[in-house]
Amino acid sequence: MKRTLAVVAVCVASWSSIAQAGSWAEGLFSELKHDFGNVPRGADRRCGFVIKNTTESPVRISNLSRTCGCTLITLDEKIVLDQNIRTARENKVLQPGETARIGVVLDTRSFIGNKTAEITVSFDQPTAAEVRLIVSSFIRQDIVLNPGSVQIGSLSRGQEMTKEIDIEYAGQLNWQILSITSPNPNLEANFDEIYRKPGSAGYRLKVVVKPGMPAGAIRDSLIIETNDPSTPQFPVLVAGQVQAELIVTPGSLSFGTVKAGQTVTRQVLLRGKSPFQVTSVDGANAGFQIEKPQGSQNFHKVTVRFTGSDEPGTREVTIRVETDLADRTAAEFKASVQVVR
Repeated sequence: MKRTLAVVAVCVASWSSIAQAGSWAEGLFSELKHDFGNVPRGADRRCGFVIKNTTESPVRISNLSRTCGCTLITLDEKIVLDQNIRTARENKVLQPGETARIGVVLDTRSFIGNKTAEITVSFDQPTAAEVRLIVSSFIRQDIVLNPGSVQIGSLSRGQEMTKEIDIEYAGQLNWQILSITSPNPNLEANFDEIYRKPGSAGYRLKVVVKPGMPAGAIRDSLIIETNDPSTPQFPVLVAGQVQAELIVTPGSLSFGTVKAGQTVTRQVLLRGKSPFQVTSVDGANAGFQIEKPQGSQNFHKVTVRFTGSDEPGTREVTIRVETDLADRTAAEFKASVQVVR
């Protein structure tokens, strides 16, 4: 009897430890569930779970797995789970204050009806823990998007681009698209009815990216309003990239953990569409030193050095680089470091 009680006590302690481990890890996530709602078949549906290391120790993701092949999983834009992989070992370390993003792409072509998928994120630092992320949806087979989203691709700043997709309905309603709303003033959208038959209808959606679209990623959702009482509205994703005159890679510098007196060097690459000079570099302080590149060329490397001080804590600066490109094109990036004793 005593032996049985001892075993039970060990199991309870183990379960308690796992529960506590899960709770600290769950606190790193912005959300643990996402409901896509009613989704047209073929539509491109994506969401992201953001992890931020709010602890004072490094946090390491050691493994990612899922329960359903209806999702494609990315970690900071890198595909880690596709249709052929259910479990992937990823050793990504997040220093205090750093973030990562687990992206989920829902497969709406191979599945219909109610779908729920679970993604398990495993950690092995600072202690072992698992977090379960849940995505759910109802994929309709009577509304079909082809292709599933408006993919703009890459275009130069000031360039105009037009893309089209087809939206089709097959069901019992006299289904109609009533209007389209664009949240972005630089995206213009309109539609035409291309056919109508008993029990079916087809529309062509035309999207124009205006020349005023600023540089950076395009990720907006057009809102389609219909006369369908069950789904009066649904979004259509518009995605692309407007290339800037000046591109900074990477967009931020992490120096990781630095001890007092230790010097760490990092570099960023500046790339322009034409040869340019760097006229000024601002932001050096709090132990950060910056070397301004010389000469005129398409590529420049900016070297940033940090030397640890005796005072522990997080340091972060915003570095601004100005050039002689048109309109004195400038770029900014952040540099951060964790100083320890």
